[in-house]
Amino acid sequence: MRFRPNYFPWLFFASPHRAAIRLADKQRQDYGQQTTIFLPGDTVKYSEVQHNHSIPNILHTQFVLNSNRDKYYLNDVLQVDKKNISSYSGLTTDSPAVNQVLKDNTLNFSNEFNLIQTLKSNRIVQAWSYISHSAEPEQLAISPGYNAALFNNNEPYAQLIQNVNIPGWYTNNYFSFRIPSNFITQSFKTGFSVQSQTLVSGLNVVQNNNRFGAGPDSALNHVDWTKKKLYAG
Repeated sequence: MRFRPNYFPWLFFASPHRAAIRLADKQRQDYGQQTTIFLPGDTVKYSEVQHNHSIPNILHTQFVLNSNRDKYYLNDVLQVDKKNISSYSGLTTDSPAVNQVLKDNTLNFSNEFNLIQTLKSNRIVQAWSYISHSAEPEQLAISPGYNAALFNNNEPYAQLIQNVNIPGWYTNNYFSFRIPSNFITQSFKTGFSVQSQTLVSGLNVVQNNNRFGAGPDSALNHVDWTKKKLYAG
């Protein structure tokens, strides 16, 4: 026999399939502005010009395994998202030009597993599991050396590089047992979940001879936390 619709109205039969979507694009933006400020006895004028362009590459893939048989249902969905975005910005004011390059590389994946089976006693067991991971390393490069007094002891330098990443994990898993009857269905479930995340960031100073050096200690971060939970009902 198949599962009765009043218990599992979403069940259907489908063969394994996969899908992938990719997006590649290039975006450009030019901006210019002149500002005049009138003060008592003085006038301040400055101009600002920006040339920006961004190159996003986005990939989404999904694989689904589904089987619906007598007294047995299995569904597994794996998704992967990858995003690479390079952004370039040139800013020119009355002071020396500042160039910025931002590289944003994101990788996310998740898997959801669901198994439902009817035993010979007509009781129903279910095993469900979900796990996901996300990471988004970013790198920002600013050149030429910006604010040497703050970042390099007032010595000229070539480039300032900032790296940031916030990787995270999450999983939720449970096992349930159901006893159906004509009047009432008893259900018991137990499971656990774990969530963790880390923040890592830092600055590096690239000298004019291409040597790397660490930035100020106040610009470094390394924080992580974990949350765990057990449940039953």
